[in-house]
Amino acid sequence: MSGKIGGAIACANFRNGGQETTLQNLQTSLLQLNYQVVSDGPHYCHSGGTIFGEASKDIWGLETVNNLANNIGTY
Repeated sequence: MSGKIGGAIACANFRNGGQETTLQNLQTSLLQLNYQVVSDGPHYCHSGGTIFGEASKDIWGLETVNNLANNIGTY
């Protein structure tokens, strides 16, 4: 998998429901497989996309996922 691009998305029932820890664990797995790992970048600065509750209603969370997708697309 060397050189492949990867990113992570985590969902929880609450805004601060452990998504960051989950993202860090997923990124560690990707790094061990020699992926280039991408985050959602500035403004939110998560390790990836974070969603809580019903995804379609989480505008802020969907923006982090969109930022992650855009960052992956630039590689």
